[in-house]
Amino acid sequence: MRPAPRHEAALGYIPIVVSSFVVAPPPAFELAATFTGGLYGGLRAVRAEFDAVGVATIAIVSGLGGGMIRDVLLQSQGIYALQNPGLLLTVLLGALIAFFFAGATTRAARPMRLIDDIALGLFAVAGTDKAVLAGLSAIPVIMLGTITAVGGGLLRDLLMGKIPHILRPGTFYAAAAVMGSTLYVLLAEWLNLVKPVALVLVVGAVVLLRTLSESRGWHAPVPTDLTHVVARIPRHAVRFATRGRFQAPHQDARVDDDPSAAPSEDAGQTGDIRVKPRE
Repeated sequence: MRPAPRHEAALGYIPIVVSSFVVAPPPAFELAATFTGGLYGGLRAVRAEFDAVGVATIAIVSGLGGGMIRDVLLQSQGIYALQNPGLLLTVLLGALIAFFFAGATTRAARPMRLIDDIALGLFAVAGTDKAVLAGLSAIPVIMLGTITAVGGGLLRDLLMGKIPHILRPGTFYAAAAVMGSTLYVLLAEWLNLVKPVALVLVVGAVVLLRTLSESRGWHAPVPTDLTHVVARIPRHAVRFATRGRFQAPHQDARVDDDPSAAPSEDAGQTGDIRVKPRE
């Protein structure tokens, strides 16, 4: 194999070693993942009472939208989904099943969720590797890998007039795609691990993170207002800086602060305490 060229990243000059070997999901997994995306999109459209054209459109966008966005942004190797008619037929098959058997497909929710988690990792790896081969630096590579994994669901929700699922609080989904893309860059491009091995490790890590987040209720961080905390910092800083400068002498402060040292009601104007003579 010829020496791999190096591309310096824009941030911090992080080198990414680009290999001529292209990693791609196994055809069976690729078709299963595409079918699951189309089926999910078709079910969403059926529940929203779309017609046949609407169901097919949402299924295509859900199953193939992420890869299409990636290829449009790269502008170098054509639209992969349009160059492989089998993927389009697979998505339409998922839409057809959702159109006629929506009730039966809900019973297979757990296997479909597992396939969707595997698809998330597979598409993240495929998008990341394709961006690396295009000569991009680390951050754009991770971004395109994430877009490939979650872009279809993003477009689906937008076309249906909803806030995208990945933008709302919930378990790790987009975060899992970001982790998968980052881990693949680390293993395959920086540590020079064999790409098929890196593919398996990344998909396993994504599925594990998704499973743990679902079972233990892990959620991505939500906004927290720290205005009141930051506003207190200047006051505390001034109080700390001026402490001890304007205090009274130590003895007087002790007398003023100690209630036991206060004059009694029988004390004179001088503050002396009168002692009752013994009979």
